[in-house]
Amino acid sequence: MAVYKNGVYLLGDLDQEKPPAVRANECITSGPPLYIPGGWRNKPHELTREACENDRAFCMIGARAVEPARHMIFPGQVLAFRGISDNDLAMYWHMLVIPDLATTQQHRLRWVFDLTRQHIPLLMKMKARAMVFLAQNRAAFAARYGPGPIGRAMKNEVQCGFHIVPTVGYLHMHVLFGPLTVFGGSDESRGRWISLEEVMDILMVEETMEKYRYKTGAQTGWPLSLQGPPPPPVPPPVPPAPSASTGTSAPPVCAGPLLRRARTL
Repeated sequence: MAVYKNGVYLLGDLDQEKPPAVRANECITSGPPLYIPGGWRNKPHELTREACENDRAFCMIGARAVEPARHMIFPGQVLAFRGISDNDLAMYWHMLVIPDLATTQQHRLRWVFDLTRQHIPLLMKMKARAMVFLAQNRAAFAARYGPGPIGRAMKNEVQCGFHIVPTVGYLHMHVLFGPLTVFGGSDESRGRWISLEEVMDILMVEETMEKYRYKTGAQTGWPLSLQGPPPPPVPPPVPPAPSASTGTSAPPVCAGPLLRRARTL
């Protein structure tokens, strides 16, 4: 039976276990154990069509139509569930925190660049609830990994952030606890990570993440559309040519319809 305290799930022994094949492939990165701020700045960032098409499960969870295998934070304005895959990002815990649709007035946030300054309280709430979860489950983590490593991780190895190229088009904040794994510390993973603190700093200056994205994108040539590179220019209309048989002008040739790239909101 699931046990909750203050809306936070209390972990048991089985909840911490990963499949043996997953655990065997995980080890601490040989590089920096944390993400370095700014590693994402010169990297392309884009909300792909695949991410938008992969959002169904998160939308249903956010609307409370279905539940994940286990809510880690529930109920409340934000929900959380465990992030686990064959290649995990952090050694001790990886959790996804999402806003429910009621909190965002049914206006779904798709990714980090949909955020505006008015979402700062929501972001603070997402982090605060994640920290409560870690604090209330500190003893469970210490029983598995040891009090020393967990004590150090609680002080220095908690990271909250987003991916600039998400795999799911529903805003989700990654909460990483412990040093990065080899996969989490790879160049690809480091180049996709933007920390919550960096997002908050940008919103205090630019008001919207989208404005910042377009300002920097214009300077760096990052793709700004779901359509990929811009379409080729439309050729100019062909002027009418005289008809050899009648001496009259041939019907004008119409140029193809002008293609317009859809702007990512």
